[in-house]
Amino acid sequence: MITFALRQVEVADAGGIPILVNDIYAEAGQIALVKDGDETAQTIDTRISTFRGDFFYDQNYGIPYWQALQNADAIEALNMAIKRTIEGTLGVVKIRSFNTELNPTSRTYSIEAIVNTEYNQNQDITVTQTYGR
Repeated sequence: MITFALRQVEVADAGGIPILVNDIYAEAGQIALVKDGDETAQTIDTRISTFRGDFFYDQNYGIPYWQALQNADAIEALNMAIKRTIEGTLGVVKIRSFNTELNPTSRTYSIEAIVNTEYNQNQDITVTQTYGR
């Protein structure tokens, strides 16, 4: 499998609000690639950043953030869905630690996970998803 390297770039949305997006980039005239533990970390980040219903080809693919965040009782089910997604990522051996926080004031749901990979590395992965503005 070939995985393109992604770099965060700040762009403005339609309303002029700056947002961070991931974009491929070139190094020495070639599209940058990642491998081993970095590839696993990037793949996890991409998979848990995909909201259910966002992928046009499969509306059931992704994490059910919108569905769970509308119902406080569904947070544990959301946590389990995220754990299953991380555990099902190619290269992940096990999750060493997993913590989440739902902040109703800032309307954010934060995920912090540390995983062991088949490359014998501990990958620190932090992803913050935001519900609403």
